[in-house]
Amino acid sequence: MNEIKQEVIRSVYDNQDDILNAILKLHCPEGYQCDLTYGNGSSWKNIVRPSFCIDVEPLHDGVIQASSMMVPVSNGTFIVTGKQIGRAHV
Repeated sequence: MNEIKQEVIRSVYDNQDDILNAILKLHCPEGYQCDLTYGNGSSWKNIVRPSFCIDVEPLHDGVIQASSMMVPVSNGTFIVTGKQIGRAHV
């Protein structure tokens, strides 16, 4: 009988790339949609950058200046576990 090997997702990894890839496999199979604390973008050097990159003090072009407390997106912008979420006040 052929056994199908499934990858084990651990709770501890040695580096940030492995952590983000594990989260991606478990929770975001279509990719990350948003990073609310983009900073210098080093988290994404080996992973596809999210569609929305936000930071209080952007360091790169294409990063939206905003606080994670008041994200400038319309209602229904992001899909999370099959449900649309967003900020109703925008």
